[in-house]
Amino acid sequence: GKKEEGAELLKEAHEIEHRQEKLRETIGAEEIVEVREKAIKEIVEESIEEEKEESEKDVDIDEIVSPEIAKLLKDDDRAVTDEEVVTEESPEELSEIDKTIELGKLYLNLGSEEEAIDCFRSAADEVWKMKDYDTALSLNKKIAGLRPFDLRSRQHLVEIAKIKDDKELLIGSMLDLAESLNRREAKTEARDLYKKILTIDSGNTIANEMLAAFEQPKDFVDLGEVLRTELAGEKKTDGFQNIEDLVSQFRREVFESIGEGDFHSRYDLGVAYKGMGLYQEAIEEFEIAAKDEELKFKALEMIGSCFLERGKIEDAIKVLNEGLKVTNHPRREYFGIHFLLGNCYEKKNKLKEALQCYYNAYKIDKTIPELTKKINKFTAILKKKIKRTTA
Repeated sequence: GKKEEGAELLKEAHEIEHRQEKLRETIGAEEIVEVREKAIKEIVEESIEEEKEESEKDVDIDEIVSPEIAKLLKDDDRAVTDEEVVTEESPEELSEIDKTIELGKLYLNLGSEEEAIDCFRSAADEVWKMKDYDTALSLNKKIAGLRPFDLRSRQHLVEIAKIKDDKELLIGSMLDLAESLNRREAKTEARDLYKKILTIDSGNTIANEMLAAFEQPKDFVDLGEVLRTELAGEKKTDGFQNIEDLVSQFRREVFESIGEGDFHSRYDLGVAYKGMGLYQEAIEEFEIAAKDEELKFKALEMIGSCFLERGKIEDAIKVLNEGLKVTNHPRREYFGIHFLLGNCYEKKNKLKEALQCYYNAYKIDKTIPELTKKINKFTAILKKKIKRTTA
């Protein structure tokens, strides 16, 4: 009996030893997997840290500008924090149409209405092709608001109203277009359009009154319209020998009407001249407006913009720096001056100074994609120059 019992115990011992061997193999495999996972995790974390350090290096102002300029950038009224590192605000890439619209808004903020209108019109044409009529409606309304009596945008508004089957929008757009045609001396077309309005809305008061007014003699001469007509190259038998004489006569009439002391009217007139490309006349009006302390800051910015348009970069820089000396304005209002100064230095190929000005503007408003692109572009250029000089 003892012999059989011993054989049974020996068999159990072999089974226990076999199970222990399997357990050791399992534990060893798990340890190997754990070690591998730990090693992979360390490698990934190290890679992420290196990418983060490299990203921070790309926007380090101390690396890309001289110590003097770096000090200027840091000596702002508030410390530059990590949040102010130049990066794209959104990971989503803007479409070309959105970029064009954003550029138009930027020009508009700087008072460059003609450039803004060109951008909005280009974007409106593209969304029209894509049959995005809501965006086309918004953009053409913006253009119409910026450019009184513009026919193209108003014609598009009429067509969009027809597509959207919006009677109220259609009548309003047709009335606006008819008025623009009338002011441009296209009276026959305006009269026909007023008649079409009455076929849609027979009781329309404005259309009925305007059709009646066409039968009455009109002796009033709109000097502003005459000036715009002459500058557009249309032939008029008004007795003036050239455009310079016309502008001079127009300004005399305006001076008698509003006087030199009406600074707000002078500023508005300067904006009108600037919009027509009469930059010297605009500068003279803004200089008068700048005598008013309330208007001085904005007037100096507009004078600088006019000098920039005329290619007088040094004069523009001088006036814009005067504008920076004007205090007691909200910080956001200095964006335009910093951006225009950046433009001036960019045209003079002074990239460090341009970068400084664009960076000052960026600290005020980080939402302008075009501005971010300029900063990153000049950062890359300056880095290459530094590498070449230190190589």
